[in-house]
Amino acid sequence: MKSDQKRIVVEKEDPSRHVYTILLRMAPADIGPFTMLVESHGHLAIPRTIDPKLGVLELLTAPDYIEETRQIINGIAKEIDLELIRV
Repeated sequence: MKSDQKRIVVEKEDPSRHVYTILLRMAPADIGPFTMLVESHGHLAIPRTIDPKLGVLELLTAPDYIEETRQIINGIAKEIDLELIRV
């Protein structure tokens, strides 16, 4: 699924921690490049690999940075297939 077919950015706010969690699935081989691209934009989001065999990755971001994080993910999604796991 390419990003031009569907935008893949959904976030869930955890009010107790004031963090947005974005949970995505991608090809396991894409986790490294995706992580590097996210990290290259500074400290907007913290990527965490949840399950490397299944390609499950979580991004943590502050509410102040959710729009910028969404834009970064949508840009990366033009090159890497991403799938929403959890809302």
